[in-house]
Amino acid sequence: MRSDDFAVAITNAEGRGEERSVVLDALKIWSPPGSPELATKQCAEFLKSYGLSSVTGDRYGGEWPVDSFKKYGIRYEPAGQSKSELYLEALPLFHERPRQSSRYSEADRTARQSRTPHCTRRTR
Repeated sequence: MRSDDFAVAITNAEGRGEERSVVLDALKIWSPPGSPELATKQCAEFLKSYGLSSVTGDRYGGEWPVDSFKKYGIRYEPAGQSKSELYLEALPLFHERPRQSSRYSEADRTARQSRTPHCTRRTR
């Protein structure tokens, strides 16, 4: 983590067909300076708090993330696509009009829209 953030997002898909959407349930970011090993440990704890035992990520770190997450009981699965391919596939999702939900207060809607105008966030 010399100059890059270390981040994890927990998402799920809801609905079917044209009503299908991706919901951002949780997002956590570790910023430099910091220890990649400590960030991995905290990330593993965060994933486990959601009942998860695996995570999918890019191939940037080679075998390091696989081995590092394994120490903390999380299976790291390198994505089948490159980071560029994943971004290109996800890009249209960020340009869709956000769906409003009665699950949020008006203040939460305003904060959510000002930070990530095309994502839906669910609080626990």
